[in-house]
Amino acid sequence: MLSLQSLPVDARVEAGFKLGNMLARNQSPDDAAQAYYRVISEFLNNATLANELGPQGRYWMAKCLFELANLYEQKNQF
Repeated sequence: MLSLQSLPVDARVEAGFKLGNMLARNQSPDDAAQAYYRVISEFLNNATLANELGPQGRYWMAKCLFELANLYEQKNQF
């Protein structure tokens, strides 16, 4: 879903969060961290895509950031 350019940016960010969330629930914290990081790096490092984020996209991006931070904290990687 993240790579489907035809979808709105907000939907792609939401899909990325939900992928990471699913992986975290399935006891794959490293895979979940990679999924969250992919969303963050793909959409925040690109100024054009970052500017396209609407309220829902920003909400899901914030959740990605918080969940990634939580995973790092659980592994004592500050």
